[in-house]
Amino acid sequence: CPPDGFDGYNPLPAGFAEQCQYVIESWNSAIPDPARNRLIIWGGGHDDYGGNEVYSLELGQTPPTLIRLDPPSPPNTQSGVCVETLSDNRPNSRHTYDSLIYFPTQDEMFAFGGALNDCGYPGNGVWTLNLSSVLASCAPNCTSSWAQLHPTTTPDAEVGVTSGYDPNTGLGYVATQDEFLSFNPANNQFTMLNGNASLGYHSTGLVDPVDGLFIVVDSNVGAREFNLSTGAESTPSVDSSCS
Repeated sequence: CPPDGFDGYNPLPAGFAEQCQYVIESWNSAIPDPARNRLIIWGGGHDDYGGNEVYSLELGQTPPTLIRLDPPSPPNTQSGVCVETLSDNRPNSRHTYDSLIYFPTQDEMFAFGGALNDCGYPGNGVWTLNLSSVLASCAPNCTSSWAQLHPTTTPDAEVGVTSGYDPNTGLGYVATQDEFLSFNPANNQFTMLNGNASLGYHSTGLVDPVDGLFIVVDSNVGAREFNLSTGAESTPSVDSSCS
């Protein structure tokens, strides 16, 4: 963790060292970076943690070692107020839920929405992180290269976003509580596939590239699946031979 009082500032509601465990403990996720044999972790948000620094679990080390890659931005200090972008043009801390996607061709981490620090309201900002800007060799003082995207179509601002990646097409998929969309990292655009989804906000999901499905497990509605081509939503059938 950054030390309390890092660079003369502290996130709300408490210091860095006191709260940074919530990057993992709160409603956040991570992505694999197989090119560098590591797991990239990013999160925080709401009133749990205001730091926006990036962490890596270095899997090539014995034992695997958790490191901080970059310093935090000057945090949001407006109690009860949510902002999308901080003063250094990097994203505000947030609960990422299951929104993070690794795009191997672009060598980027994608993040959408999340419950923003400090008020916890959901945003609908779209961000990418250049993974070559946050390496173990420059940690913990890497200059993380974030870009805020402005697609023509953007999903609704909701908590509990779920996402996945299709290696067959290179597309990402994003499911909110009531929408299912694809995202093309080549032109940074969403395509609406289903505007009448029925999910809760305690979900995790993945792409089944063999069957062309996005499968979501949700503690409120159970398992759901979406057709990657048509966006049609259905309840998965159960193979009785597996029971």
